[in-house]
Amino acid sequence: MKRVQDLVETVGAMLLATIVIIVLIQIVGRYVLRIALTWPEELARYVLVWLVFVGAAAAAGRHQHIVVDTLTELLPKRARLPAQGFATVAGLIAIGVLVWVSQPLFGPASRSTSPATGIPSFWIYLALPVGGALLGMFALADLWRVLRGRPLETSNEALGVTAKEDRG
Repeated sequence: MKRVQDLVETVGAMLLATIVIIVLIQIVGRYVLRIALTWPEELARYVLVWLVFVGAAAAAGRHQHIVVDTLTELLPKRARLPAQGFATVAGLIAIGVLVWVSQPLFGPASRSTSPATGIPSFWIYLALPVGGALLGMFALADLWRVLRGRPLETSNEALGVTAKEDRG
């Protein structure tokens, strides 16, 4: 799972670098060369869509999503594990719904192309099921961990915040 996490983070970093380069091209084109390029804005937007889903998966793999774990932390120790399992299953259901509702995007709409870049819409819409699959994979790994009796990291633990630091 560590290799997958590393790959997801590398792809995310590459997507972010790509956006920076595309925006720099747009800035140089507009303000230095005085030409209006139509494709950089559109391409940056599409790369950002991919970055959102890949970044969400990277955060899930590191347990760094924003989580309201206050209630879980208030539970007795023996009740925390079932609560984490329930929350993980709820997350898996939400991910499944995301992937399921993205299916209609792959019909006739996916055969269209973007106006400025000519990129087939299929490649843009593909970010939803790919991101959902990555999120689901990390959630299944978390569920497997919980089912084996090993608690998940809390958001503070994942970020390296101790109880004393947390209280201020």
